[in-house]
Amino acid sequence: MDIILPDLNQYALQHSTQQDSLLDEIQNKTEEHHPEAHMLSGPLQGSFLSMVSRMVKPKMILEIGSFVGYSALCLAKGLAENGELHTIEKRENDALTAQSYFDRSEYKSQLKIHVGSATDILADLDKDWDLIFVDADKTGYLNYFESLIEKVKPGTWFLFDNVFFHGEVLKNPLVGKNAKAIHEFNEYIKNDSRVEKDYLAYLRESKDQSILIFIARSAVKAEIDLSKYGYSVAETLYGETANGEKITIDSTSATEGIWLLK
Repeated sequence: MDIILPDLNQYALQHSTQQDSLLDEIQNKTEEHHPEAHMLSGPLQGSFLSMVSRMVKPKMILEIGSFVGYSALCLAKGLAENGELHTIEKRENDALTAQSYFDRSEYKSQLKIHVGSATDILADLDKDWDLIFVDADKTGYLNYFESLIEKVKPGTWFLFDNVFFHGEVLKNPLVGKNAKAIHEFNEYIKNDSRVEKDYLAYLRESKDQSILIFIARSAVKAEIDLSKYGYSVAETLYGETANGEKITIDSTSATEGIWLLK
């Protein structure tokens, strides 16, 4: 199912920043020689990833699903000085191709590729992630999310690709394991209070594309000084979160967030 009009897609391409020569080479060679070239992010998605990375200015990026390295090189454009990007690819041939492009990039010292099962690698890859991009096997999305969400700090950004799965999530009944897995993942995220989320449909050269953006909410204790609000040290306050959840705040600590003190 094509959600985006081809002419509108072409218009967006013409009015967007042009990709650099290395990305252009990766796109052309992949489209000419790779049997699964449709998996390549492409200029519009790549530009979007670069823009998000530049806004976040991450010190640590995690990517699950390297393919031939195109998206990793886009994300690397926003890396902080001395930052690192760790990308995971299960297929050795694609990982070797990605590494060959990384070696020619200005970010080569900052790019680390891991080959094998993402589930196994994530168990041992313990970093303080700022930005996470997932574009891998759709049946694994929920497991990847759960393996990461309890480890990340508040404010970590997540990007999950293909969350409309070419419009297949609109079918009733759902057909195919990937569409079913994506729908289950979307429903799970919708009801998960640990993250703030938004869905974005955007343009891509060949097929419709969609991405889920969410940020981990705080679930830690943070000391605050209530005296500046006119409360004494001995007072216990009752209030609610910005989402209307009732809470009790003592005089020395509160769950980090936005508080309506009563």
